[in-house]
Amino acid sequence: SDRGATQGEPPAGFTRPRTRTDPHPGGPRSPAMIAPLATIALLATAFASGARAEAVHGAFVHGVASGDPTHDSVVIWTRVTPTGRDPGETDPDPNVSFDVRWRVATTPPTSAAVDPDARPVAEGSRVPMAPGSTVFGWSDSSKVARAGIATARAERDWTVKVDVAGLSHGVRYWYAFDVVDTSGGSKTRASDFPPMTRERRSETGTFELPPPKGVAYPRDHGPLRAAVFSCANWGWGYFHAYDAAARGWGGVDEVDSVAEDSRRLHAWFHLGDYYYEYGQTHYPNADESVPERWRSLDPSSETVTLDDYRRRHRLYRSDPGLQRLHASAPVVAMWDDHEIANNPWMNGAEDHQAWEGDFKTRARAAIRAYHEWLPTREPGGSNGDSSEDDSDS
Repeated sequence: SDRGATQGEPPAGFTRPRTRTDPHPGGPRSPAMIAPLATIALLATAFASGARAEAVHGAFVHGVASGDPTHDSVVIWTRVTPTGRDPGETDPDPNVSFDVRWRVATTPPTSAAVDPDARPVAEGSRVPMAPGSTVFGWSDSSKVARAGIATARAERDWTVKVDVAGLSHGVRYWYAFDVVDTSGGSKTRASDFPPMTRERRSETGTFELPPPKGVAYPRDHGPLRAAVFSCANWGWGYFHAYDAAARGWGGVDEVDSVAEDSRRLHAWFHLGDYYYEYGQTHYPNADESVPERWRSLDPSSETVTLDDYRRRHRLYRSDPGLQRLHASAPVVAMWDDHEIANNPWMNGAEDHQAWEGDFKTRARAAIRAYHEWLPTREPGGSNGDSSEDDSDS
C-alpha cells in the first residue's frame, strides 16, 4: 500500500501519514513563512524528549503470549510497535513509551464493530484495529481476576512482560492488552479506565494453570494435551506445525480460529533453536529455501548485535502460525545453541569469528533479546515495568 496516499481511508491500525506536498512548488518560501515554520520546529524539538503515544501510535502486530505457568501464576507478554510516522523520519523516537493496560479474566472479552456497516471484527484477529473502529473489553468487571498497568519502553524493545500471580489452577483464563494514557496523573490503575475501550488493543490469549506439585487433576478434567517443538528455521518454510497445534491438529477449519475446548492445548514446550542466527548464505541458501521466506529474512546477515537478535525475533513473531500458538496456551521454553550461535562453548562458538567481536558480548545480547521476546521468568526477577491494581478489578 502507499503510505503517502491522500485518497481513501488509511489501513486499519494506522493513522494517515502527513503529506509532503509543497504548497509553493518551484519557488523559495518567503521570510514570513520561514519564521512560523522555525517556531514550529523549535516547539517540536522542545516536546521531543517527552514524546509519548500521542505522537507515535502503537500497534499490536506481534500477538500475545503466556509462559512459565505454575499452579497460581503465569507470565503474559505482548509488544507495542511504534508506528505512524512519515517515511524518511526516524521511527520510533527513542523517548516514546506506552502505557499498556493488561487484564486477565475468567470469561472471553467482547468485541464488536462500532459501525454496524463496517467489516465484521473476528475476535483473535492479528490485524491491528484503528482506534474507534471497535469496542472491546470486559463490561462485567467482576470477571476480571487481575489487572494492572505496564510500560512499553525502548530499553526492552517495547515488549511488555508481566508475572501475574494470585490465580487459580484448573480455571480457564483469557487475557489482553490495550494502550491507555496515565500521563495526567489522575488515572494510574487499570480500573481507572473504562472497561470497554475503542483504543488500540491486542488480540486475546488464553491459558489454564496446572495443579500444585503432587496434586492430581480432577477425574472429570479430560485429557491433557501438550505439544513439543524445536529447531524452527524461517528460511525452510512456513510454520504449519505451530498452526496445526493451535487449531487442534487440524480439527478447526477456520483460518483465524483456535481449537475448541475439548481439543485445545494445555501447554507446549520448545526445546531450543526457537530461531536460527544464520544469514542468507547458508542453512538454507537461496537455492534450498522457500523463496519468499529467504527474501524476507531480517537481518539478511547473521545475527551478532542486540539489534540483530531483536530484528530476528520480530521476524519470527510475525508468523501467523506462531502467533496463534502463543495465544492458545502457555509455553515452557529453553534455548539450545542457535539462539546465540552454532555450537557455542564458554568463550566462543564454532560459528563465531574474531571479526564479529567479543563472543561474551554477543551472547549477552542474544540472551537479553530472548528474554525480551519470550514469556519467560528472568534471572533476578526482572520481568519488565508493571504495576498491579491493589485488589481484583
